[in-house]
Amino acid sequence: MERLFAMRLDRESHVRLCLEALADIALTAPREHLHILAADIHHGARALAKTPKLIFAALLAIVLGVCATTTVFSLVHAVLLRSLPYGNPERLVYLWTPAPHVPDLPRERAPFYSDILAWQKTSHAFTNITAMQRYLAVLNDGSTQRV
Repeated sequence: MERLFAMRLDRESHVRLCLEALADIALTAPREHLHILAADIHHGARALAKTPKLIFAALLAIVLGVCATTTVFSLVHAVLLRSLPYGNPERLVYLWTPAPHVPDLPRERAPFYSDILAWQKTSHAFTNITAMQRYLAVLNDGSTQRV
């Protein structure tokens, strides 16, 4: 094939020969690649049919990988990417009461409800002030205990 191409290069126009070669490659290369791909798929299917446990293990690994990826993305989206469900979330602030001298409490804790009521009445810097409290219930001998 190389000798034939070299002989044609001596006798024919280089541009015409290159265009013919490119057209031939464009027509035959995809067909050859599809033939090789079909043979590879056929060989792989026969090999996998002989080992169904391997197929199950591979599918299980793929399913677990997709589930883990979806879970992690959902958490990242919910916590980091999605904005808060409030109008103008960039204007929200968190107010706390410092408690550095109390050893059993965190350094920053929620303010007393009386402080919040006083801030609501006297503050002109904020549009609105509200409070939230988090409770954790622990079941202990059938009764609930606030922690």
